[in-house]
Amino acid sequence: MGDFLLIYYFRPCYTNSSISTGTYIAHMDDENTNEVKDIVNLARLGLSGQRRDIETYLRRVIKRSREENPELSAALANLLSAALTPESPLRDAGATTVPVDRDTRLQLLRHESPVLLSHEPILSPPIAAALESVVAERQQIERLLSNDLSPTRTLLFTGPPGVGKTMSARWLASRLNLPLLTLDLSTVISSYLGRTGANIRYVLDYAKSTPSVLLLDEFDAIAKRRGDETELGELKRLVTVLLQEIDLWPHDKILIAATNHGELLDRAVWRRFDMVFDFPLPSKVEIEKNLDLYFGDLTPGLGPWRELLKELLQGKSFADVERLANQVRRRIIVSGGTTEDAIIQSLSNWEPLPLKQRKALGEKLQEQGLSDHKINQATGLARDTLRTMKKMGQKESEE
Repeated sequence: MGDFLLIYYFRPCYTNSSISTGTYIAHMDDENTNEVKDIVNLARLGLSGQRRDIETYLRRVIKRSREENPELSAALANLLSAALTPESPLRDAGATTVPVDRDTRLQLLRHESPVLLSHEPILSPPIAAALESVVAERQQIERLLSNDLSPTRTLLFTGPPGVGKTMSARWLASRLNLPLLTLDLSTVISSYLGRTGANIRYVLDYAKSTPSVLLLDEFDAIAKRRGDETELGELKRLVTVLLQEIDLWPHDKILIAATNHGELLDRAVWRRFDMVFDFPLPSKVEIEKNLDLYFGDLTPGLGPWRELLKELLQGKSFADVERLANQVRRRIIVSGGTTEDAIIQSLSNWEPLPLKQRKALGEKLQEQGLSDHKINQATGLARDTLRTMKKMGQKESEE
């Protein structure tokens, strides 16, 4: 029905092909003149291959015709949003082979489709709600376009390593049923002057050729402050190109830039993104959920260690929780010991904690009735120190 309405609406342009466009427009009334102008402008943009400009122009037509011709407005909105659905035959229109570096012939992108997740990310409530809002916008994209609004297109993820930035990008691609394209910095950055900029352009052009989620990980490597005197002029020009691309990113794709070092980004970068997500370190509640997730069937065997691990992992990342759980699992499988023994052995190899924290952990383990030998293995505290701590604890309880 939408295609029929569009053809019917544009039918007058074929009534007198012998008349030049200017003469034909002169013989039309104001309403038909606007129609012909729309046809001519769309044809011009289409023939020059400017798809983004076509989309922008169509949104103007949709808005202008909403009251005078609601059927046309709805039909155009449907056609415009057709390319955004995974089932649409237009979805992969214009897609080309994954770009490669001209010298090494290595791919510049990692292409993941479909994106399969082993579990849902456990994030802070504000971050989770903001990501859900991006998904909701895509589900209501027709309403947004019919009101001359674009959905969120560009996202900036900042925060320390291991807090869920990459996982969130994968989750978003999975929820939207879009391929995830991840920039491979190891092949994009070239020692040849000018080649890095060319590689980035190949990546951006490819990502714009098909609906997708493009992840520019370690974004600070290619979007550093232009005032940094140690950087070459090529990289400074690259930042300018990136800013322009972010501004004009098409609405049927999503660009995500992620960095562990937001302070290194060019100041102009921040205001270019539709949404900025600052991923915090997990809270105790989120750590507890991740402990249950990663320990899985071992959770019942954690016993008193569950609470202690929550304290120990405070200030650590989700990746740290997963790393500890995997260490424990490997030790149980290899040695066949108990969960408690595996935890103690894993903690003995954990990065050293400050003495004050180790003493606090030792006191909690003493309260749980663990032997000095096990506490020494877990914390590295000397047995004399543990005996002194125990005596002081007993003295305080007597007082």
